[in-house]
Amino acid sequence: MNFSRTPWLASVFFAGACTSAPPCSVEVGSDRVRADTPEIAADAAELLARGRTLIAQEVVDLADTSVEVWVQDPAKEGSLATVGIDHRTSAFTRFDVGRRPRIYLSIYNYRGAFVHELAHALLGPGWRTLPLAPEEGLCTLLNDELADPALLIAHLRCAARAGGSSTYSVSFQVLRPEGEPAKYSTFWGNIGGSDASESTLTLAEILALTDSSDLNTMTQGQVGHVYGVGVVVVSRILASGGIEELHELCLRAADQGHAQVPAAWLLDAADIESDAQFEELALAELRAASLAAAFESEPFELLFEKALQEAGVTTPEAVDGFLERFEGTLRASGTTYDLAELPEFRAWLLDASR
Repeated sequence: MNFSRTPWLASVFFAGACTSAPPCSVEVGSDRVRADTPEIAADAAELLARGRTLIAQEVVDLADTSVEVWVQDPAKEGSLATVGIDHRTSAFTRFDVGRRPRIYLSIYNYRGAFVHELAHALLGPGWRTLPLAPEEGLCTLLNDELADPALLIAHLRCAARAGGSSTYSVSFQVLRPEGEPAKYSTFWGNIGGSDASESTLTLAEILALTDSSDLNTMTQGQVGHVYGVGVVVVSRILASGGIEELHELCLRAADQGHAQVPAAWLLDAADIESDAQFEELALAELRAASLAAAFESEPFELLFEKALQEAGVTTPEAVDGFLERFEGTLRASGTTYDLAELPEFRAWLLDASR
């Protein structure tokens, strides 16, 4: 979350002067990481180096600035969480005039939010007209490059207002030449996003939001909806025109005197014509991402590695014979699929059998 444009935080920043910095410090080039333990400081320093490399490869127009990162236990006396920051906020970036950006992260979630906040800190002046939701979407997509892939599922669930968490189950049997078929099944869950199923926010309302203070009166589900919409809109723009098209929208808005990129421009660039069409697109992206996450999950891999081994499938040439004796389903994000009919499943089997 980016608090660079949040007026109500002035008093919080003043109070924050009374907070104590974490005791362990690591220098990473011109950047600095502080944490409560040497181990976390070292881990965060590695994340900072990897995150800077990723962002530099993916994003144009970065700010020429160093950053400072604080990783703290939010329950610890003297941490910033004790001086008035919203209890739902476990990560944010603070901008003070004359100082380098300072990123605050909860010790319990710092890996999952690290690149997101670093991206906020490093976006250059040409990005200033990017509205709140698309900026959060861009930072989220960059973050997901190094984070748990289940995080993307959580954001897409919010975009599609699917509600709840993302659970998976797989059940199948492999026919044997003689005797009973070999039966297998497993069930697992992924990270759940905020339940945005009851959010009534429209695309126009979400894309008109100006800064983080707009989120303060929203429910967690509505906030999740805002982030999810930002992810889908930005991902579609990046897929069609790349980061350059998104940046060009920001520059054009500034040249024409707009405080931020108009919602109509963003929707046009994303090829989204209506709220109804957006919901269909979000559901389609959720289904595709859910399948990809299922095939990459450890429970899925372990179960099928066992089944392939027991069936004697050790080469790609044996996969078709295996599928002829196979019957099974995968349930992902509320949809049931016949695994044998999924081209992605056959591709996975071919790769696993090598």
